[in-house]
Amino acid sequence: MKGEETIKVFRTVASSAGPGCHGGCGQKLYVQDGKVIRLEGDENHPWNQGRSCPRVLAMTQYMYHPDRITTPLKRTGAWGGDVFLTTLPLIPLSEFPKPAQGVIDNMELCLPYQR
Repeated sequence: MKGEETIKVFRTVASSAGPGCHGGCGQKLYVQDGKVIRLEGDENHPWNQGRSCPRVLAMTQYMYHPDRITTPLKRTGAWGGDVFLTTLPLIPLSEFPKPAQGVIDNMELCLPYQR
């Protein structure tokens, strides 16, 4: 493989490969120039012993899909529309819609371990 010397392999445990995944499988991530180029099962991991599900094997497709949302967005058009504004830096909590304010006001109930 061309450029093989620049590929780094990281052994890790996938906490989740997406919805419906119970996680905990050992994976090897192949990273080249700061980008994950391949994932495969870690043959030394006791749980999956080198095997990976299709969800993990397709992870780079999820990560680098052109339609993936990678920045915070704020709706600027009518509700149900598709007009959004990229919001960097993050939008203040006071600008969240009213239904979310109840969650924000009771944040300690949602994040019990945050101090």
